[in-house]
Parts: sequence; structure tokens; C-alpha cells
Amino acid sequence: MKITPLCSLAMFLAAGLSAAVVDVPSKVDSVTVYPGYAKVTRTFVAELPAGASTLRFSGIPEGADLSFVQIDPGEGAALSLGMGSGECEFKDADKSEALLALEAKVRGLVAQKDALAAEKDVATAYAASRAALVASINKGLAETGKGELIALAQAAYDDAAAALAAAREKGAAIDEKLRLLELGLAAAQEAVEKQTARERATSASYSVEAISAGGKTVGTVSYLVSGCAWEPSYIAKADTAAGTVAITYLANISQNSGEDWTDAVLTLETSRPGSGLKPVEPPAVVLSQGRGRGYGSSIAMKSMDAAWAPEAAAAPVPMLDNAVSVTGTLTGFNAVLKDRSSVPSSEAATTLTILVREEKADFHTETIPLSAETAYLIAKMKNPFPLPVLAGKVQAVVDGSTSGSGFLEETLPGEDLTLGLGANQKVTVERRTIAEKGKNSGIFGGKRVENRSYVNKVTNHMAVPQKIIVRDRVPLSKDEKIEVKLDLPANATPDTETGLFNQEVTLKSGESIELPTKFRVSYPSDWVISGNF
Repeated sequence: MKITPLCSLAMFLAAGLSAAVVDVPSKVDSVTVYPGYAKVTRTFVAELPAGASTLRFSGIPEGADLSFVQIDPGEGAALSLGMGSGECEFKDADKSEALLALEAKVRGLVAQKDALAAEKDVATAYAASRAALVASINKGLAETGKGELIALAQAAYDDAAAALAAAREKGAAIDEKLRLLELGLAAAQEAVEKQTARERATSASYSVEAISAGGKTVGTVSYLVSGCAWEPSYIAKADTAAGTVAITYLANISQNSGEDWTDAVLTLETSRPGSGLKPVEPPAVVLSQGRGRGYGSSIAMKSMDAAWAPEAAAAPVPMLDNAVSVTGTLTGFNAVLKDRSSVPSSEAATTLTILVREEKADFHTETIPLSAETAYLIAKMKNPFPLPVLAGKVQAVVDGSTSGSGFLEETLPGEDLTLGLGANQKVTVERRTIAEKGKNSGIFGGKRVENRSYVNKVTNHMAVPQKIIVRDRVPLSKDEKIEVKLDLPANATPDTETGLFNQEVTLKSGESIELPTKFRVSYPSDWVISGNF
């Protein structure tokens, strides 16, 4: 039976509100994770009646955008879809058997608590009556003072005192039962709250009018869920002897939608999805005179730089890897993980591996002994991935040992990548002061001259030769009457903004070197200058 659009409309109008509701079971099959959103696609198989019906898809996350639900009847019986609407209300009929059982348990515990409380009230009242009887007997004895009454009242007194003690003991036992019952009740109520939250989190449903020729229909239903995101992180493993760095590209996926993504095809996107039925017009751009062209740090901004060749912005080129299929452009990428993955709804992020690459790298060590007598290992290489390295945290491992964590900057495929690998424990640094402040100074020609002299000793304990950059500093003068002269190293050129300069050496394994820094400062003898140098 072929259903034409005109026939579909007529059947929808004729069906009115009498169409049967068909609950369509579905299962998460694939998820595309964007920054801040996720597009979830479920597959469904349904046996549909011939004619008009209302298809209802339940278990959709409460945070889903129900204005952006897509249903695709891919195979099976001829199917025409009409108006759709979403509902997000958690009703008693939506509660699972597990939740109903937990609620019944809470009601049972509350009933036990009420019964014990009533039993305690009876025991308390009885104890009060026995206490009153004891008090009355004591009062009577005191008023009459007749000895013969003591024998007569002794039995009643003993009975009342024993009953009072028993009543108090029973009250204490009930109190202990109530205490334990309160603990059990609190745990049961917490379980109900958690289960209710889980079920409420997926309490939304989407219904759509449909006309079918009847029979089996296979298709998909997709929707956007907010509060989901992914961000990159990296593990960099350096082998200084081999001159290589292996970088593991990781994706940290966060989602607390209430819906577990189990055994799903995952796609990681750097762009953001849209919604609605038409594009949103951007605001106008008004140009005015500026002070030179600048570039942002995002990949999208970099792609506008005139340095990029025009052909670089051509159609995306699919790139394959053993773990991921990537479609990349200058403005971002789309990475499909080939193996199905599971990401539970949780407060904690799930970490998955996207790619692993090992490439040659040039290693050197940098140190600024003035700040800290610590050397840092640096690797220079090209971005080895067929996709951009996004800004993210990196854990460094050097020659099998962790050496610190840091941050990777955004780098496009093939671009230069500078990777800080943490403290280089195999290069030692020592800074010694030769000419201290207040010494080796004097007055010459009406000027005070102060000398400073330091030695930075560096030793390479690595198994391979190492290029080492030692940075030191001289003070800067902002007054022409204050002169700074760098004597050693003779050929160094300090930076005019920071006063820092580099001394570069290459040391063999086990070799040491002492690098001197010597400068003098002269200024009018009657001046007191600020700045500690």
C-alpha cells in the first residue's frame, strides 16, 4: 500500500483523537558529543498497525531539547509522519517496579516506626501510672505514720516499683529499636530519592502522529541533550635516548543526563550544533580604524590569517587511523571512534583514547637559576596528528618516570609543537654569588659603581649529549644617569623588556660547565636608587 501525501493528510484528519498509542522501544546506538551538547541517536524496531496511530518514544532525558527531535523511518513498512510533541512530566505510572518496591519498603518502615511509637506511648503511660502509685503510697505512709499500714502497703509498693522498672526497661528497648529503624528508614528514603532522580532524569517522551501500511518498521530517533561536553587531555612519553615522544590524545567526556550511553558509536565534534528550522542572522560588523591586525587563539580565527594558502580551506579530507576516523578542516574536526564505547551518566568524566602517535623530537634543557636551580626538559616537534591539538592538560613521562603536568597550546596539523616535559632531574644546576651587594663597589669620578658577579654551574648526567640554555638577567635602567654594563658573557644581548639573556651550551654525558655573569651599575654618588639587584 502506497501512502500519498494527500492520502496521509486525509487519514490524519479522519483519525482525529482516536488513533492508538504505540509505545516504541528504542536503544542508544550513537552519540555525537559537542562542546556543551550531545546528539543522541537511538534505533528502534516497531510493529505498527495499519492506518493512523501515535508513536510514543519514552525514556528520553529530561534535559533533551524536545523542539529538536528527528525521527527517520529508514526501513520497513511505508510510514508517513505528522505532528510531533514532547512531554516532560514524571507521573506515578512512569515509576519502575524497582522504585515502587523501594517506596513500599519506606511505607513499611514508617508503619513499623508508628507502631513502635504507639507501643512506647503505652509503656510510658504505664510507667507514669506506676510512678504515681508509688508516690501515693509513700505519701499515705508519711501522713498516717501508722506502722500497721507499712506491712499492708509493702506488697503494693514492691509491685509498683517492679512495674515501673520494667516499664522503663521496655521504653529503653523501644528507643533502641526506634534508633535502628530511623537509620534504616533514612537509608531507604535516600535510595528512593536517588532512584527517583534517575528515573525522573529520563522521564521525557516524544509523540508523533503516524500513518503506516502496517508491519515491521526500523528507524532512528535523535535529540539534543544539554550539559554534555568533552575536552582533550594528553599523555606525553619521552624517550631521550631514542629521541622520540609518544603522545596519547585523550578525550574526557562528561555527561550527567541520566541516560547511559552503552555500547555506542561515539563521535567527537569541535563545532557546536544548531537547533530550530532556519539559521540565525548574525549581528552587523562595523569597521573602524584600529592599531594593527591581531589574531585570536582559536583555530577558526587562525584560518582567516592571510598566511594560510587559499587551497587549505578546501573540502574536508577524510583521514583514517587504527582507532578513529577523522574529518578535519582548518576550523575543527569530527572524530569517530571506531570501537563502540560506553559512557555512563555520572558526576565523573569518562576518559577515552582518540589517537596515539610517536614521532622524532629535538630535546633541549632550559633553566633560569636566578628563579630556581631547576632544569626543565623541552621537546620540539611537529604536531603528529591528522587533527588539531586542542588546548588541554598534559601529563609528562620521561624515560619511564612521571615528571610533572602542564598545558598544551593549540596547534594545527604539521605545525611546530613545543612541549614542556617538566623538571629534568638528570641536569643539575647550582648558582653561586661572587660579588655580593654592598661589596666591590666604590666612588669614581662622582659616580658610585657597584659590581655584581655570579656563576651558574650546569652538569649533564643524561646518557646522551644535551643542549642546555641557561637564562640570566641584568637590571634595566630607565634613567640615562643610571648605566648598566654587562661584562660577561661578552656577546650576550639582554632583552630590552625583561633584561633576560641566553647562554647556550651542549654538554656531553657527565660534563660540567661554569657560566659567569658579571655586570656593573653606575649612578650619581649622591643618589639612592630603587630596585633590588
